[in-house]
Amino acid sequence: MRPKSDGRGVMISAFTTEVELGFGLVLKHVNVFRRLKYSGNKDDLKESPGFRTFEYGANFEGYWTTKEFVDQVQDVLDVFECLYPSYQVVLETDNSGPHTARAEDALSVKLMNKKFKHSNPNSVRMRDTIITEECLGEYDASTLDPKTGKQVDVKLKVILPRVG
Repeated sequence: MRPKSDGRGVMISAFTTEVELGFGLVLKHVNVFRRLKYSGNKDDLKESPGFRTFEYGANFEGYWTTKEFVDQVQDVLDVFECLYPSYQVVLETDNSGPHTARAEDALSVKLMNKKFKHSNPNSVRMRDTIITEECLGEYDASTLDPKTGKQVDVKLKVILPRVG
């Protein structure tokens, strides 16, 4: 293995799935899906977003940043949503800088308060959601205090819509 130098280099950012090896796809179908999803406001994919090469360096394409990574992930998620609508995506990455990236409007556990009120509600990004029985699966909302062993009120109220 050669030591790193200031010379030319190529970085590869690639995805694979448990559904199929590699990330082959029919771009025509994915682009039709994306045109509908984004009302034509996103460019068509010209190649699979699951495999991107990047010639890094000041005299080439620059450097792979959070923006490139977030763009690639969004494109990959669009492909999954189109091809595997009933699957849930779990994205695993190594610990390089761009891999800790988040979309601008992403929710973050680091910014959430463990209490029910926050001193500055505007600093915490929240979203309304509807929790259905399918979201929760089997669960027990009761919580025991580890010191006393008594049940603690967790103030969780789930309203399930009536079906049928």
